[in-house]
Amino acid sequence: MRSLVSVLALCLLAGCATVQQPGVKQEPAAAAAPAEAAPAGNDSAKDDVLSGLDKEYDGKDGVDQEEHISDPLKPWNVVWFHFNDKVYLWVLRPVSIGYGKAVPKPARTGINNFFENLRTPVKAISCLLQGRWEDTGRVMERFAVNTTAGGLGFYDFAAKKLDVADRNEDADQTFGRWGIPPGCYIIWPFVGASSLRGTVGMACDGAVSPATWVPYSYIVSPTSRTLNVVNATSLDPDFYKDLKSGAADPYAAIRHAYFSNRRKLVKE
Repeated sequence: MRSLVSVLALCLLAGCATVQQPGVKQEPAAAAAPAEAAPAGNDSAKDDVLSGLDKEYDGKDGVDQEEHISDPLKPWNVVWFHFNDKVYLWVLRPVSIGYGKAVPKPARTGINNFFENLRTPVKAISCLLQGRWEDTGRVMERFAVNTTAGGLGFYDFAAKKLDVADRNEDADQTFGRWGIPPGCYIIWPFVGASSLRGTVGMACDGAVSPATWVPYSYIVSPTSRTLNVVNATSLDPDFYKDLKSGAADPYAAIRHAYFSNRRKLVKE
């Protein structure tokens, strides 16, 4: 419970990024997730979200042909969608742009790599619970190599030198692989687009995050999360803005893109 509260608190400054680590990007914080969802600056993550929008606006009046999306909390969701949208545009985006001007891109890329390396427990446990032994070994190999040869993970030595690709896994994907449906759509203030299953997954991921177990975690966890979101957003501060401007109905676009992206990740 404390980890979930920390996640909500840290996002007060982070606004609406995502990553959905990862990931996925979600809506501002509403596309965020971009926070527990893939790292910002990752072209494949963008393609996932945009493919969701392409599917929605394909001349079929925005009806998702693969899955009926349950949205019984729409009055709540609409309120927080607009709230997160303003936090992103008025706080997170300006702060991220200023941060990006002050910190060179190579350094920001390294910080992004560092936080991805810290997500290793989440990735490894998720792979293990899915019975993906080879991927579990790959995730642990990457952690060992990047923590040592990669300087605590700031340099992705495993990918650059050994061609060992990363795996973007989380508890929500694990539950999906077990056959648990996503449930209804939920938008959380400062966090963004999620689902009932995704909310439980987010709590589970937070419980195994290293920032939850270090001394003074109530300070370390929100601070590290805020830095992670601001840093990730600085790598592509216009992603959410461009995504929203290209949709006739931004709320519906983000909702369908979120579920489309999560379905794709579960199937991978």
